[in-house]
Amino acid sequence: MRRNLDQSEAAIVQVFEEKQRVWERDMEELRQNYAARLQQVSRRAQRMQQALQAQIARLQQDKRRLQDEIATLLAHREELERKCLDYRKEQADILPRLEETKWEVCQKAGEISLLKQQLRESQAEVTQRAGEMVALRGQLKEVAAQLREREELVLGLKDSYSNKSLKLEHCQGELKRTLTEVSLLRDKLGGFETEVMGLKQALGELSGGRAGGDGGGARGGAWSELSSPSSSSASTPQASQDTLLSLQSDEAKAQRQEAERQRRGGRRNAGNWSAASAEAERRELERREAERREAERRELERREAERREAERRELERRELERREAERREADRREAEWREAERREAEQQEEERREAELQESGELRRQLELLQGELRLERQQRQKQSLTFAQERHIWQDEKERVLQYQAQLQLSYVETLQRNQALELRMGQLHEKLVSTSPASPPPPSLSVPLCLTLSPPPPIEEEKPSDPDPTLNQLAPPWPAHSRLERIESTEI
Repeated sequence: MRRNLDQSEAAIVQVFEEKQRVWERDMEELRQNYAARLQQVSRRAQRMQQALQAQIARLQQDKRRLQDEIATLLAHREELERKCLDYRKEQADILPRLEETKWEVCQKAGEISLLKQQLRESQAEVTQRAGEMVALRGQLKEVAAQLREREELVLGLKDSYSNKSLKLEHCQGELKRTLTEVSLLRDKLGGFETEVMGLKQALGELSGGRAGGDGGGARGGAWSELSSPSSSSASTPQASQDTLLSLQSDEAKAQRQEAERQRRGGRRNAGNWSAASAEAERRELERREAERREAERRELERREAERREAERRELERRELERREAERREADRREAEWREAERREAEQQEEERREAELQESGELRRQLELLQGELRLERQQRQKQSLTFAQERHIWQDEKERVLQYQAQLQLSYVETLQRNQALELRMGQLHEKLVSTSPASPPPPSLSVPLCLTLSPPPPIEEEKPSDPDPTLNQLAPPWPAHSRLERIESTEI
């Protein structure tokens, strides 16, 4: 491997030296060609000098003619200068106005863009409002349906309220009549109490002794208990008629029992009877007191239910009034919003028309400016396209040259490798022949002979290939004028 590497390196060095000699020959040929061309150019320059002398004579005649024309043009120039001064004065007067016009145009363009933005925002807002309006209309229909249901419910409640009001008036009339009867019964109760007091005094005088004292105490307690519910019933003006009638019957019974006790006052077992009667009266009074309290509780519950019903009706009435007010307010707001929307739409339509008129004039001016810029841009683009085409053509030529040079270099490497392999084969054959002819002699050194053959191959090897299709492939002339362009092409190719 080392020997092969040394041989290939030496072959490459030899190839490059051969190329250098070829390039030197090419340079000499180029110098000769340039010398011949220089002679041709010198002869051509002499001929051109003669032609130029003849042309100079013609130009001198033209010069005299042009001098006369210049004199006339100078006079015309003075006249044009006077006109130019006048034009400059006019330009000086027009420039400030032109600047003001430009500023106004820029300001109007900014205003137009701002108005366009506002128009887009207003259109988006209008679409949003339209969607909200559709949703609100759907909600309004639902609310109207609910309102109709509530109105029907309110009508039913009003009917029931009128019926209940009639019943309440009837109950109030009955309550007034009951109160008058209660006042009459209260007067009768006062009379009965005075009679009971008289009977108590008579009973106290008739009862004597200890048993009589105990019976009188018991009867006094009973009569005090009897008087206390009567007084409590008198203190409560809202007692019912049934309770008062029961109290009146109790008083009558008490009077009859008192008269019976007075008739039996002289008897021996008056004490025991009075105690038993007192106990029975006490139990009866407790029962009646419980009934009275139950009646009062029921009356209070009824009044509480009536109060709650009245409050509920009042709340329903207020709720209906509030909803009616909200409905009217919503109708009023919707009418105001529609009116404002209509006015805003009219105003936007007017502004849009004005903006379209201004924008059309501005667009015409901008169109003219853009057409001029477009023409200039087209001219510049044509120039650039021509320049790019030339650069691309030059680059393509240089690229083809570089590729051709690379192909030549690869072919030279392949040829060098083939030659080295052929030389190695011949050396092997010679070595075998030498070994076969003189087996006793020592073998020759294997490094010196192949190295000499590799470094200096015989010229007939190059002459053995007369059928090469392109003899310029062996010249390997560099096709580029400078190293910088080659480096640029190689970097582009990479």
